[in-house]
Amino acid sequence: PKFTHCISSAASDVYKRQLLSANGRFFCNCQDAVDIRDPSSTTDIASLLTAQGTRRAFTTSRPNGISGYNFYGAFAAAAVMSRVNFSAANSTITLEGKVLGITGEDSQLTAYNAMEAKKAGFYTAIGLQGQSDSGRYKNSITHSSFNEYIDDVFNLDGFVNALRVELYNAIYGAGRKAPLTPAGQQTAIAAAQSVGETFISNGYLGERQYTDPRDGETKLSRGYEVLTLPSDIYRLTDADRARRFLYPIEMLVFPAGAAHGVSVTVNVEK
Repeated sequence: PKFTHCISSAASDVYKRQLLSANGRFFCNCQDAVDIRDPSSTTDIASLLTAQGTRRAFTTSRPNGISGYNFYGAFAAAAVMSRVNFSAANSTITLEGKVLGITGEDSQLTAYNAMEAKKAGFYTAIGLQGQSDSGRYKNSITHSSFNEYIDDVFNLDGFVNALRVELYNAIYGAGRKAPLTPAGQQTAIAAAQSVGETFISNGYLGERQYTDPRDGETKLSRGYEVLTLPSDIYRLTDADRARRFLYPIEMLVFPAGAAHGVSVTVNVEK
């Protein structure tokens, strides 16, 4: 995944907002518009992007007109995410709570709640009973209608890209043909499994209980399941055989997610 930027507070700029949805890149929307922090406003750029449901756009807000707070906080956030190496073990991260090396603001509760509701991120100081953390990124969510965090979309794009490359190499990179037989089908299945293993290793996929659609039983997955079998090649349609397509690969993947908080119950026994 690649990042680009959109620095505009023109909420009425429909063309640019449509471009965000059409473009395959992440848009880092740096904003200091006052109305983003106003809970009564529904026409600010963050509200409109959220209403549009743009998956590959996130907004980072800073206090309007207050010097000392970095206007380009979204770029600093993008720099953190861009360091992820999907081929490396335990490399996937969440942006939530990350230190960006810029000045954290002292957020007011009204503004905090407004930005959370509008899916606008911000960089804030955090106070914990006399202790202070000078700056952490909060509300690291995109404007997606699926309530996806930045790492959700970023990691899924990385997974899909890796899957395309691995399947391409499986069919064209071996120097010999992949036949329309169970052996050829297994070549594609093995490629998909290889990507699944890589994304378990890098931390994107993780264990999950699931209901197997083939038999309705509850099972435990390591992070992915390839449902297609080598023998499914016998179910190939005449049209797909004529255009030399293997049987479609069907895959279930289970993102490991990321913890952003925890509730604690303390029972005091006498």
